[in-house]
Amino acid sequence: MKRQILTTCVCLFALLSMAQTNFRQLSFEASIEAAKKENKLVFIDFYTDWCGPCRMMARDVFPQKELGEYMNEKFVNIKLNAEKEGRELAKFFEVNAYPTFIVVDTDKKVLFKKVGGAEANAFMSELERTINPDMSPERMKKRYENGERSTRLVREYATYLLSQVRRNNDSFQQEATRIIHEYFEGLTDKQKLAKENLFVYTDFLQQMSDVQGQYLVKHFDEFPVEHKESLKSVIDNLFKLQAINLLYGECAMNESEYAQFKKMVNEMGVKSNNWYNPMFQLIECLQQKDYHIFLSLCEEIYPTLDESQQLTIIGGMSSIIRTDDKQIKKRASQFIRTRLPEMTLGQLMNVVYPLSVLEKDL
Repeated sequence: MKRQILTTCVCLFALLSMAQTNFRQLSFEASIEAAKKENKLVFIDFYTDWCGPCRMMARDVFPQKELGEYMNEKFVNIKLNAEKEGRELAKFFEVNAYPTFIVVDTDKKVLFKKVGGAEANAFMSELERTINPDMSPERMKKRYENGERSTRLVREYATYLLSQVRRNNDSFQQEATRIIHEYFEGLTDKQKLAKENLFVYTDFLQQMSDVQGQYLVKHFDEFPVEHKESLKSVIDNLFKLQAINLLYGECAMNESEYAQFKKMVNEMGVKSNNWYNPMFQLIECLQQKDYHIFLSLCEEIYPTLDESQQLTIIGGMSSIIRTDDKQIKKRASQFIRTRLPEMTLGQLMNVVYPLSVLEKDL
């Protein structure tokens, strides 16, 4: 019996090891030798004890199964404290911020250098685009234009395009959306539910009106049970974005559409349901077209809200209050200012703009 338990534990440990990035206890020189024997590259994670993003990557990103499998296949992975055992090597590679990630070949030539953390899929895509010539932006574009529609190419190419959008190159947004929609429309219902295509929901879903968003909500019960938790989080975020857009007046819904939206929120049983009820109160209050009544409701419920709900209200007040009435704008401004002493740093950083808009010309 003890032997059976021991065997089970060993097998479980092996499975867990396969499911996360394996950082080896090797020196840099030893990692180069290991890479030569295994025909791999060397990946170095330069970190410090005090670095928050370093801890985030170690805790939330590198343990993820898909990334771990990729990292273990391609690299000999090592971690070096840039203020301790890795101090000299950090100087050699001109590491000045943390975390810094470096990939070198067995001749110690730097192939990849990145400062700062990232989400797992984006991190993996950026690595692959750098070290794999067939996945360079130019090559992916050519492959796509030549008619290739493999899952991997579509995912990596669209990820690259979105990374350019995040760098203020908006011309890539429509192209990324078009590629994903074209790919999604070409899938069968069975393929739309398959694990290898979940990325169209988890990585590229922008709003509820997207075709894959509508499909996800309508067919949620048909997805494999092991994926429902992550997909429900996607739906929750979509619903929240929709509620915020309604509150800010960024989108319009007629009475029937709004009732259907509320029904979907309740039927999906999203875990943040308590987040929505105050938002619905505020949205419906605005329909009375009386900002004084709305601000009175804000004053009443604000102390009962969590930080994200409070930030939604105060950070978007200049979008919500759309009037030239100076009395109303002054009251909205005062609503924010009286709460400054109790605000968190994150909230304070987000009230500068709404205050500047509300108080302009007062």
